[in-house]
Amino acid sequence: MTLFAALPETAEEAATCTSIGGWAFLSGYKHPLPALTTIVGEADLSGYPHPLPALTKIGGLADLCGYEHSLPALTTIGGEADLRDYKHPLPALTSIRCGVEMDGSPHSLPALPSIGRWAYLRGYEHPLPSLTIIGWEAYLRGYEHPLPALKRIGGSAYLWDYKHTNWPWLINGRADRRGYWFTAMLEDGQWRIKAGCRNYSVAEALVHWAYNPECLEIVQELIAKIEERKS
Repeated sequence: MTLFAALPETAEEAATCTSIGGWAFLSGYKHPLPALTTIVGEADLSGYPHPLPALTKIGGLADLCGYEHSLPALTTIGGEADLRDYKHPLPALTSIRCGVEMDGSPHSLPALPSIGRWAYLRGYEHPLPSLTIIGWEAYLRGYEHPLPALKRIGGSAYLWDYKHTNWPWLINGRADRRGYWFTAMLEDGQWRIKAGCRNYSVAEALVHWAYNPECLEIVQELIAKIEERKS
């Protein structure tokens, strides 16, 4: 059975449909879905001509780029979220469980407390006052707003010219010649050195970069800052 075949075939069926069990490829789909609350899998809404006023959950990737209607009830995106150039606010959104691309999105996400994986915020023009966790990598280069509630970045942080790094759990470093940005982050009472996909304790970092003079110098700079922070 194809994913599109799982969509309601008639206007009458569409009018009472509350859930789509797989990938909802709605681009070109002609019927309104006024009662739809749940898309279990991915949602491609680009070009879909009708509003989805009752939709509360997209279980997988949400491609909203080019979708012309608001989603006032949407609380959860279970996969990645492509919000580039999406023109409407998402006032109820409280969970993006994977990564998010927001470059060009004109609206704030005031209720969003967590992004489950990577957060690409360059070009996003609004504050995220409730954001406490970025589960993986954080791309903050060019992002102009502080993140006052942020308590954890699970992976590396690409900070570059980001000016608001005065969190007590992070020490900003610098990039090596390859562009990998080094930081130290306090996790569960232990300082960790991160760069790219690397995430080491201080002792492990000294061993790993022992034969790379440039990176070792950056690590030693971070260790000195850690000692200053402790004092």
